[in-house]
Amino acid sequence: MSIDDITTNGHRTAQLSALEQRNYVDWIKDAVDRARADLADRVADAARLRGEPFTKPDLLEEQFEAGDAAVTALRNIAQSRLRDGQPLLSVELEEELKAAAVNASIGLGPLQAWFDHPDVEEVCVNAEGHSFVWWGAGPAAGHKTYAGRLFSSDDDTIALGQRVVRTFGIGGQRLDPKTPFVRVDLPGGHRFVAVLGGDGKGGVSSGPLISLRRKRIERPTLDELVARHMLPHRLALQAAIATQAGLGQLDAGPMGSGKTTFMSAKLHARNPDERTGTFERDVMELTLADPDNVRDVVAFYTRSANTEGEGEIELGELIARNRQLRLDRVNVGELVHGPDAWEMLIASSGATYRSLTTLHADDPTIVLDRLALYCAAHHDRPEEWRINRMISQTIDLIFFVDLVTIDGRRERRITSVREVGGMVDDGAIASSEIWAYNDDTDTLEQISAYSPNLLNRIRRHGHPIDAFTMPGHTP
Repeated sequence: MSIDDITTNGHRTAQLSALEQRNYVDWIKDAVDRARADLADRVADAARLRGEPFTKPDLLEEQFEAGDAAVTALRNIAQSRLRDGQPLLSVELEEELKAAAVNASIGLGPLQAWFDHPDVEEVCVNAEGHSFVWWGAGPAAGHKTYAGRLFSSDDDTIALGQRVVRTFGIGGQRLDPKTPFVRVDLPGGHRFVAVLGGDGKGGVSSGPLISLRRKRIERPTLDELVARHMLPHRLALQAAIATQAGLGQLDAGPMGSGKTTFMSAKLHARNPDERTGTFERDVMELTLADPDNVRDVVAFYTRSANTEGEGEIELGELIARNRQLRLDRVNVGELVHGPDAWEMLIASSGATYRSLTTLHADDPTIVLDRLALYCAAHHDRPEEWRINRMISQTIDLIFFVDLVTIDGRRERRITSVREVGGMVDDGAIASSEIWAYNDDTDTLEQISAYSPNLLNRIRRHGHPIDAFTMPGHTP
């Protein structure tokens, strides 16, 4: 059956060309824009009467106004088509036009459909509207795909960026030649970054740029990651016991490899009575709070400065506050700045359980050096021996998570596990590889035994060590 054969209230429904659909979307959007402007005026007038400062309309109010205006516009379109003897639009087509118009006015425009997709992690828009999508879950997890030209012109890209800043920005944030780079925290913990660019725009790039990072609500378990072949079952059991026993763990790997996913899964295996804190930059991805499973979780994230450069809260400052919150464990989403790394080590050394954190690296052999480099950038300028001693005292295990190519596809795998030891005579940090990846068989194999010191610590916390011992090896 074709769309021309469908009827609505006894009338044959219409099939529209792309141009007709665009015209109708513009018509509905104009009505929505007028309704939003009227609402803003009413809110401003009411604030003036009360002697209060200007305030923006509540987002929920705007959504209601936008929906009502769109329905009225669609009713007018239907009446116009009936007068002209034209077939009505189908209910499905009306919903599509309404969604497109409302998103163009109050949502994220061409980005909205990608933003609504549960598997999408990030969408980036380059000059001339060329756009790319990074997938965090589903069949394309860990991959980047080309989404086409989501914006027909740079002016459209800039217009969306400015509208999002006006709608969701705080403290007078704006996108213009005076402030050509802006980050906006969207409701729900998502992040929107816009960069002004293009000839004659007074920006800092050859064309306007947008990065939309979604907070994906994913609560994977270690068993689920085993089912995805990310790690073997015995290592998953080791990771769970290591977390419950309070061992310090660093999950390293390249971008998109699944570091945060693995860290989140381990923290879901933590002791039920643990009071744990998560500290993240920009976007909250460690979704430990679960409404169906009440656990003691406090979550923090950084805050951007306003246009006057005031109000910024950095991750290092948040971590340093943990001691006032009676946290059993301090977990840091990703270490990307010196103050974050050093504050995390200090917090970890004084907590009931040592910290879990992630760090970007493309090779397991450079992880400790990179962590030390970050610590050296702290404003206290700690000496090298202090940094190495603190790392050796607070990091017990390093899990390296990578993207490997299997049958032409990029798959997430843990490819190395290292145990961190003490300091050697020259002041360097000792470490040994416990698990290694076999590329030929796509398997992770335990090649060395854990140290007696680590096994004894696990015992003292009341956990068995059977899963940690190698076959035929006596601990």
